[in-house]
Amino acid sequence: MRPVFWGSAALTAGSLILGTQIMALLYGAPYADAGTTFKILALTFVIQTPVIIGFNVLFAANKQRAFLWSSPAAAASNALLNIAFIPLWGIEGAALSTLITQIICNAYLWKKMQEI
Repeated sequence: MRPVFWGSAALTAGSLILGTQIMALLYGAPYADAGTTFKILALTFVIQTPVIIGFNVLFAANKQRAFLWSSPAAAASNALLNIAFIPLWGIEGAALSTLITQIICNAYLWKKMQEI
């Protein structure tokens, strides 16, 4: 799991440093302003990538019921955070709500995995 974490951490760091340039390179100069949104969402790489491996433990241990609660809760919290953040910060607010929701949901699922 460590190599996966360090790989996703390197991808996140590179995206945080070069996010605006990456957007301009891939989509053209008019999209460079989306670099901030990309940088916020890049933080999900380091959160989501290693946790996906850990979630397979829940399935292997027949504990998929944890997803029954976390998925609707994540959808609801993301919707509520979008309602709060988008009027304030636009697309960056939507990205921030996604990041916060992933942190909370993945922390819950990680805790469930540790209980096995």
